[in-house]
Amino acid sequence: MPTATAHETISDHASGSAQVLRAHAESCQGFGLLFFDTPGSASEVQVTAVSAATERYGDGATAVVSPVELHAMVIADAQRAGAATFGAPLSLQDIVVSCNPIDINGESHGMASYGLDDRGGNRCGCGAEERECKVQSAGLEPPSPLTE
Repeated sequence: MPTATAHETISDHASGSAQVLRAHAESCQGFGLLFFDTPGSASEVQVTAVSAATERYGDGATAVVSPVELHAMVIADAQRAGAATFGAPLSLQDIVVSCNPIDINGESHGMASYGLDDRGGNRCGCGAEERECKVQSAGLEPPSPLTE
C-alpha cells in the first residue's frame, strides 16, 4: 500500500520553490519526489520502492528544468533511476543511492543541459557492493507537465 508521510513539509508558493524536510515516501508510482519546473530541496528524506506508472518512469527523485538540492537522503529500490535530472542542475550531498538499475541519470531537456554537483559523502551500490556515484545518460524520457 502506498504511503507518504511528511513530518515537516514547507512549500513557498510566492517564490515558486519547494522544500521537503524529514519525510518518507514508500511504494510510490511514477516518482518518489518530482520537482517539475520548480526549484527546490529535500533533506532527511527516505524514498523506497518506487514503481513505474503505466510502464514509464519509476525514479526516486527527479528534477526537471529547475535546480534541485538533495541532502542526507536514502533512495532505494526505484524501478528506473535513483535520481534523475532532465535539463536541471542537481546537487547531491550525503545521499545513499541503493539497489536501483541506474544510480543517477542525466538528460538534456529542450535547450537546457543537465548538471550534477557532487558535494561529497554520496554512496551508490547494492548490498555489499559499493561503487562510485556517476551520472549516466541512458536516454530516459522526462515526465510531461501536469494538465488541469
